[in-house]
Amino acid sequence: MPKTTRQKFTVCALLASILFPTISLAVENFFDVPVDHPYNEAIHYVRHEGIVQGYPDGTYHADAEINRAEFTKIIMEATFPGASAGANCFSDVHDEWFSSFVCTAKAKGIIGGYPDGTFKPGANISYVEAAKIIVEAYDYPTTPGDVWYEPYVLALTERDAVPLTIQRNDQKITRGEMAEIIFRLRSEGGAPNPAALSFIVDASDETASPLQLSVPRGAEVTITFRVDTENVYYGGLEFRSPYGDTGSIPPGGEMEFTFTAEESFFFVPFWPSSDIQKPYMVEVQVEE
Repeated sequence: MPKTTRQKFTVCALLASILFPTISLAVENFFDVPVDHPYNEAIHYVRHEGIVQGYPDGTYHADAEINRAEFTKIIMEATFPGASAGANCFSDVHDEWFSSFVCTAKAKGIIGGYPDGTFKPGANISYVEAAKIIVEAYDYPTTPGDVWYEPYVLALTERDAVPLTIQRNDQKITRGEMAEIIFRLRSEGGAPNPAALSFIVDASDETASPLQLSVPRGAEVTITFRVDTENVYYGGLEFRSPYGDTGSIPPGGEMEFTFTAEESFFFVPFWPSSDIQKPYMVEVQVEE
């Protein structure tokens, strides 16, 4: 739920409680989630917070497995509301309903996809995959492990955010378990700081991914420009903007650029030390 909407709801609820104390403004739970469901409280919480809406028929399907696209959308809305933008960031992610959330997650370094360049949005997500997305989105510190998922599983374990029904690392998680993880982390006060945002932009001579970023006004933003090894002329790339220039980035290199977002603008790529402009621009949209 956007911040302004939540503030309006809070004010209205407060006035109603003063003027009409016998009226309950509680958000009703989904009718297919019984009160004795192990994650009833968590599901009620994520609905009340506007993180999930459920299905048009009023159901939630708490025990149904959730796919990678749905999970990524919900986590991005829970951690970075209003910051989604982009399309065509994986070979199997184009302009679908979930593409802006997936592409924003990729730009922030939260997801990386598979070695073959796919994301597999329709595949049901496993616990370890979900743990990685959550820990990266919440920007929790991690300790290196022997296998890729160990730091993420440990980070959730340390925060008592592992649902009791999770028994195996490769277990596919359900919509109820997802709600429980979010509920436990938010109860701990672990939401990320929306005033500090980071993105990754992968660039070549012909294009970049993503080509559009959305950030709130006043946010401190860090963009890591990563230049492709093969599809870039030998001189590399240089990105110029009203906030300054990155300087020359060689093929295979990367450069961080940090600024405070005040107005929308473009990063324009050039061949370094020349006025030869590349055929695209990276837009930064600053929103209220």
